[in-house]
Amino acid sequence: MTIQGTRTTCSFRLSCVLAGLVLCCCSGTESRNDSSASTRDTVTLDLAPIDSALPDRSVKVDASKDPCSSVGTPDIVYSANMVVCAEAGVARTQCQAEELCNTAGGWHLCTATEYLARGGKLGKSLKKVGWIASCIRSDGVPNAPTDKVCACKPGTSRAQVKVAWHCLDDRMAGFGSDELFLGVSSSTACTRIGVKTAATAGFWMFGKAIGTTDRALCCR
Repeated sequence: MTIQGTRTTCSFRLSCVLAGLVLCCCSGTESRNDSSASTRDTVTLDLAPIDSALPDRSVKVDASKDPCSSVGTPDIVYSANMVVCAEAGVARTQCQAEELCNTAGGWHLCTATEYLARGGKLGKSLKKVGWIASCIRSDGVPNAPTDKVCACKPGTSRAQVKVAWHCLDDRMAGFGSDELFLGVSSSTACTRIGVKTAATAGFWMFGKAIGTTDRALCCR
């Protein structure tokens, strides 16, 4: 692409397209007085391919309502009201996960109901695991995903119990668990967790609440 009749020569390269943001770098800027209309500036575009499997990158989040806290950074945007926030190198239990959300701005750790309604039921998930405010076992028998976090403390039962099944064929997914406090996180696979019903199917997985990950799903 060429531009004619300008007075400034500048070569631009679009070096990165990430999460709907374009980072531009200008190098070799040279200003001159030249009224010739034959002057041509070359603009080179290098556009990185966008992974079509990711959630919609065109969705913009209002900068005045940052979904993440001062220690969190937006990692993945599912929608305008559900964002994955992360802090690189810092892992948190389920009870600590909401520290990544901008609670002062009205954001909170997504509940199971919110997660399913905003993409988690349809497979709009990624290869990165993030905590959800949901519990499928709290010092008792497994239950359907709740809309609150588990107690983050250790505890095991005498025997393992089944807590997850594949959505398609109801085979047992992975193993059962003897952990008494099992929280919920996002996942790339569709699984029925807690109890085996159609209502508990989603792209999520269980994990002990005192386990850690560096991401959280934040909603408003």
